[in-house]
Amino acid sequence: MRVLTLSAILILWWSCAAAQDSCVVHGHVLGCDGKPMRSAFVRPFGPGRSGHLAAATPDGEFQVAFPRPGGYFLVFGGVHHQTLFMPLLIERPGPLELTVRLSAASYRSSFDSVQVVGDFNDYKSEGALPMSRRTDGTLIASVPCDRDTLRYQLLGVQTGTLPICGTQADTFLVDRRNPMLGNQSNSFISVLKAERKPVQVVFDPARLPRGYDEPVITFADPLRVAARIVDISQDMSRRGHRISDAFAAAKAAGRADSFHWDASPDLKSLATEIEGERATLTRANDLKSLATEIDGERATLTRAYLLLNYVHLAVYAPDSTKARRILAEIPPDSPVWSLEWGGPDKTFYDIGQMAKRPALWRDYGERVVAAHPDSSVRAAFLYDLLEEAQKSGDKERAGRYYTQLVGDYAGSQYADWSKKQYGPNRAVMVHKPCPDFALAGLEDSARVYRAADFKGKYVLIDFWATWCGPCVGELASLHRAHEKFKGRGLVILSVSFDEKRETVKRFRSGKWPMPWLHAFLPNGFASGVAAAFEIVGIPRPILIGPDGTIVAVDEDLRGEKLDGTLARALGGDAGRLGPRRALTAPSSPSATGAPRRSRAAGSRRRSRHACRAGRARPR
Repeated sequence: MRVLTLSAILILWWSCAAAQDSCVVHGHVLGCDGKPMRSAFVRPFGPGRSGHLAAATPDGEFQVAFPRPGGYFLVFGGVHHQTLFMPLLIERPGPLELTVRLSAASYRSSFDSVQVVGDFNDYKSEGALPMSRRTDGTLIASVPCDRDTLRYQLLGVQTGTLPICGTQADTFLVDRRNPMLGNQSNSFISVLKAERKPVQVVFDPARLPRGYDEPVITFADPLRVAARIVDISQDMSRRGHRISDAFAAAKAAGRADSFHWDASPDLKSLATEIEGERATLTRANDLKSLATEIDGERATLTRAYLLLNYVHLAVYAPDSTKARRILAEIPPDSPVWSLEWGGPDKTFYDIGQMAKRPALWRDYGERVVAAHPDSSVRAAFLYDLLEEAQKSGDKERAGRYYTQLVGDYAGSQYADWSKKQYGPNRAVMVHKPCPDFALAGLEDSARVYRAADFKGKYVLIDFWATWCGPCVGELASLHRAHEKFKGRGLVILSVSFDEKRETVKRFRSGKWPMPWLHAFLPNGFASGVAAAFEIVGIPRPILIGPDGTIVAVDEDLRGEKLDGTLARALGGDAGRLGPRRALTAPSSPSATGAPRRSRAAGSRRRSRHACRAGRARPR
């Protein structure tokens, strides 16, 4: 009895302690008109949260609990509204109240080619049913159904290529088949009662909500750190929009390859904000009252977040001073590192490139791995450290980082990437046989390229995409290598990860004709070929010898090293190809073809030299 009583006391104590640290975020998620939407959800991400989706009430109310203060994300979605990814920094336990008004979806100027997809055709564009316009302005299509309900979406309604739920529905379901994308409305499926017979689906454009170019987020306490973080995030999003729009205009004018963004005005205004937060922090250190201590804590966190966002823009104009300031001023356990969607590895890599202090960068990274409470942040930093150790040839550090990463963070994307890139038993390694493949041709899908077709030849397989800046950055080297070695038996096969064949065809009609073999890989990173070749990022060049074994991979086939590697394999003098062009990936999007945020979709950035798989949304 005494043991049971003691156990009960311990459980009660633990529950109270956990409750004291917990944080409850609550409020309303509304449509662009300030009213509840037909269906809406809130989905939390971050340490201690698995991304479990919580439906909003019919009145738009929501409530989400977090285990402790820290950095998180809240994803808000609503029918016919753009999905919002909101950074959330909770600096202290207790309740936090806010109201979110989402932006309406972005629609096409006309609805002349609306099509229905759904469970009747596995939601594929092939087999989509066209809708016919009626005199009252609505559109209609007869959709076959052999089930009790019909689940469907519409193509040709919102801008871009993604589907959107229809206006006619008995209820809505969250679409769990595809990743959620910010600034898009692809998260819902319309559901109609069908009774196992054809359904007349009606689309009424007049029922589509319209209004607000950007979401409106209002905190009950505007002085909370969370409010300031959101303000900064939205400001960066607006800056990113300007860059994206400028790039789109340059692309339309045929000047995409020469596009340059003058980031100096943005960087100057950000630097002013950073110094403003620093002044607040200095005053708080001088005055020890409770109010100024609170101001100082708020200034420390917002200044750290501003510094990280400065780096996002500074890739257009690298600033070593700001990069070193991050390593000196942001504590290794700071929650702002958790506010990098998709992981902070890309930002930390950029900081290292700008700071030009490898030892300082490594020391900071190791302190983050030792101290940060967010396991995903620790794994991201460990992955960067592993990559740096591999490239610098430090086998002892690389082995230590690899063992720790795949052992302590086995379920993370970083452990998976590391095993595919550096694992001792990986399939794609020098001297191992090339994985078998069958790749459909770009120009003629009936033409299939197989591994056996290249027996007796050297073939350079180049996995790439037009939206991948680092891939485009390699094209000058590839063109020169093609001219130099095509007479010595070299065959180049470029395999595109683009969404559409036409995109690649248009690209090749411009500056880079790429006069060699081309294949098209539907589903890109999610394809079986990508899995067989252990592709976690592009470009991924692989040189196959006449006997079908792998001769070289990755860095030995990029930039200045490409010519020397080919010369050693095929024979001949290795001439210098010149420095690699400083081009990089669209945050595409988005990489991320998708949404825009603080980093511009479609812009070429100097940054990490590969476009990674597995980013659910843009940076």
